[in-house]
Amino acid sequence: MMTISRINFRTQLDKFKKMVSSIDGRPFQSFSKGYAFEREGYKDELYAIARRRLAPGDWNVDLIGTGTILDRLIHAIEISASDENAGNNLLKWQQYGAHNILKDIKADHRCSELEALLFDFYTDQIDGQDVLEPLTKLIARKYPLVAYIFFIKDCDRYLPIAPEGFDRAFKRLGSSLKTNRRCNWENYAAYLDLIGHIRDLLRDEGFSNTRLLDAHSFCWMLTEVSEDSPEEALIEATKAANFIEARDLTKSLRLPARTNATDAQLNAARSIDYIKRAENQAAIGTLSEEIALKAEIQRLLDAGQTELAEQVEPVSANHTLGYDIHSYEVTGEPRLIEVKTISKSEGQSEFYTSWRQQEVASISDNYFYYLVHNPRSSKPTIEVIRAEDIRAELKSPIVYKITLPAR
Repeated sequence: MMTISRINFRTQLDKFKKMVSSIDGRPFQSFSKGYAFEREGYKDELYAIARRRLAPGDWNVDLIGTGTILDRLIHAIEISASDENAGNNLLKWQQYGAHNILKDIKADHRCSELEALLFDFYTDQIDGQDVLEPLTKLIARKYPLVAYIFFIKDCDRYLPIAPEGFDRAFKRLGSSLKTNRRCNWENYAAYLDLIGHIRDLLRDEGFSNTRLLDAHSFCWMLTEVSEDSPEEALIEATKAANFIEARDLTKSLRLPARTNATDAQLNAARSIDYIKRAENQAAIGTLSEEIALKAEIQRLLDAGQTELAEQVEPVSANHTLGYDIHSYEVTGEPRLIEVKTISKSEGQSEFYTSWRQQEVASISDNYFYYLVHNPRSSKPTIEVIRAEDIRAELKSPIVYKITLPAR
């Protein structure tokens, strides 16, 4: 099965999300809404129209050799743009006439042979592996046309192709697969496997409803994302965080004297926009997680553990786990990482942790806090603290749970 590096994938996914969010004005959520749907959603309607025109459920063996099956296939290709649909943008049949060979075949002795092959394929009597080679011989290995014929058979199994465009997308993702001028079953199967793998990676990143056709759209839209200029690459490089030496946790704390709040302090507290503050904290937290994830992957790469680096996963969406990143020691043992944002690296600092995080930390051998300092600066840093090194006197229980009796 064709696969790609999770590291390369996440890099390209980040660029994709930035492009889409800059157009939509909000974070990318799914392929069924926003710019992604406006750009690629036409394929679902196109598939539905093509299936209605093809109507393979009405076919019978008496149609073989009459030209009727080819007429229906041609009709399923020649879908013009209208107010209801964007037309067949997958083949650009009006511009290039890629399907004209079907009209030529209909008029000569090859009609019966091709219609028999199509009949067996669309009525589920033979599988795609047994169809592609004889089909390509009949229609001169026109890869986009062959793939379209497969696509309108079953969009959950087969996909259209534009070889040059997908070769560019695969190269960006770090895959060596090339499809241009390679119209054969082995290549098409590898193409489908690779996009299936990309679908699974998108699901792993939280886009759980991603279909095979959505992963196809993702790859195609990657060709719209501009490559980094040298200046942008330099800026991106400076955002990579460095690990710094952890502070001495044996030092005594300087605890401030407890005082009553003044009227001015109370008024200031009342004027806080708590919703905006929460949104800002969430944004900073997400940024810190991205910085920590990138640095953690680099830590394993620097240690020569490429396979482990590719298995590092962000898991903060699952709050029941009690940590943000699932990583590994160089020995292969799990390393559980909780990411916290710290505003300064000198003097006393504090962060908040949940009951669940404390529970998991207490029973895990390799539970770490990654304290990200100044995440919005050009050179953020990360201080790594092992949870078991934090003394009890450094912890302050400040949240109370109140349980009310039944009525």
